[in-house]
Amino acid sequence: KVRSGIPAAAGSYVGQEVSLAGKYDLGGGLSAEGAYARFYSGGYVDDTGSADDADWLYLQLCFKL
Repeated sequence: KVRSGIPAAAGSYVGQEVSLAGKYDLGGGLSAEGAYARFYSGGYVDDTGSADDADWLYLQLCFKL
């Protein structure tokens, strides 16, 4: 979503993200991958919209043909 009407005094720091990812070989061309990440919102996000921090997690199976 593009933000319009941004206040002139809005900060310029968007925020930072910390993430942890891993991969495990299951054998036979199959592996499992996953990651967790957290985004810490900064001044720009605080000043122009939702200031909530965000968390996300993913898990996936990968295979080679």
